[in-house]
Amino acid sequence: MTDKKQFLIYDDNGRSTRFIIGTKEIAAPAFIPEIKNSEDLEVLLRFENALDVNNPIMVPTNLWKSFVENPKFKKRSFDRISLPELVWGHPILFYEPPELFRYKMPEVFLLYSVGGNSSKKKEIIKHLKAGNVEAALNVIHPVYRGFMRRQIYELCESKKIPIPSTIQKSRVANP
Repeated sequence: MTDKKQFLIYDDNGRSTRFIIGTKEIAAPAFIPEIKNSEDLEVLLRFENALDVNNPIMVPTNLWKSFVENPKFKKRSFDRISLPELVWGHPILFYEPPELFRYKMPEVFLLYSVGGNSSKKKEIIKHLKAGNVEAALNVIHPVYRGFMRRQIYELCESKKIPIPSTIQKSRVANP
């Protein structure tokens, strides 16, 4: 028999009053801030004391690397804590924005799938203009390739690129 983990903690009346993320116990309900850009991160680093202890923070998966590698956030300054200090005190919840996987925003998804790297985006467009769909998809991280493949037709259409013969129109209805 498998061991079940309990993530919600209930009071004597059967109400969920706390939940567990990793090894941290969080009072419920909880406000979970989201870091979508460096300005959001800057605010959390400056006002981290406004969050409860162990309060989780959400971050889109593809942005995390840019925050961690930014030298600005690696060290404490006179008016804020460092990113490592923030991570030490708060669980980080990584997520993929669900709206990008609805096959409705091929250009936005393309940029997301290459981590915001405009040179990779240009490389993909160059391959598509040459009619080489597989080379274009190989630039994208494998996790996102299937989603991008479904949107290649719409991407080519929006960029006024001749649609390669190997691509069929997506069966996803337009909004």
